Amino acid sequence: MRVYTRIIIDMASGAVLEAEGFDYDGPVALCKGGGGGSQTTNTQDTEYNARMATIAESQQGMAQEYFNFWKSDYKPLEQEQIAANLEMVAAAKPVRDKFIEESLSGVNAEAIAGTARADAEQAMTTVDQGVTRNLSRLGLNPDSEAFADTLGRSQALTRARTVTQSANTARALARSENYDRLLKASNLGMG
Repeated sequence: MRVYTRIIIDMASGAVLEAEGFDYDGPVALCKGGGGGSQTTNTQDTEYNARMATIAESQQGMAQEYFNFWKSDYKPLEQEQIAANLEMVAAAKPVRDKFIEESLSGVNAEAIAGTARADAEQAMTTVDQGVTRNLSRLGLNPDSEAFADTLGRSQALTRARTVTQSANTARALARSENYDRLLKASNLGMG
């Protein structure tokens, strides 16, 4: 049996132009049987190869036709779209820069907490005035020591709790707002 290590074949004629190899006489492993003799079988189907070449040339022609269609019709549209997109990117740059600046500076959590504290104080003052009016209508003297000790202390605790909770909630919301701004700024242009 002949083992070929290099073969050059003329594809048009099927002729072997060069062949390098050696004769082997021994067990044949992984060849799925066969062996023996050094007969060469030519399995070239020239008609099939000619049909396949015709198909390949036809496909190449279709690809060239489609490329020409893209080049004449779609390429100018794509170039216009790219130019328009570049203009939009340039126009949006100041807005994007301002957004990033605002995101990085964030909101002042303490100022927002101070506003919430002042709003809560004002609301509690309105409540205190309403309670005092209602109790006065019932005949209780809001200037009495009993009134001041009982209701005044309770109202003071409620006021302190309400004001503190308002400030803490506002502060937490402001921190969350700052985090959301940074998150949005970090995702800018990523999709």
